[in-house]
Amino acid sequence: TTLTITVTGTNDAPTATAATGSVTEDASITGSISAEDVDLPAGASLTFSTTSTAAGLTLNADGSYSFDASSYDSLKAGEEQVITIPVVVTDDQGATA
Repeated sequence: TTLTITVTGTNDAPTATAATGSVTEDASITGSISAEDVDLPAGASLTFSTTSTAAGLTLNADGSYSFDASSYDSLKAGEEQVITIPVVVTDDQGATA
């Protein structure tokens, strides 16, 4: 007598870690957003995208970004502006985080 259990895999969605940074006006920063996908096949990659725009921001499909703060000269000394950009991470099967 045996017990047979069949487990069927499903596509797991990627998970992403929020990225933060700070910069002074007229300066630039670069960085990358971290994401993982436990069932991403070798050779496949995650794609990062956003439908939002922010002056000075460039988001690349590989999750790297650059931000040029020269458009924020109107800020007074000590004043801060927080810019929040929603980012979608998509795996090779179309699952998103």
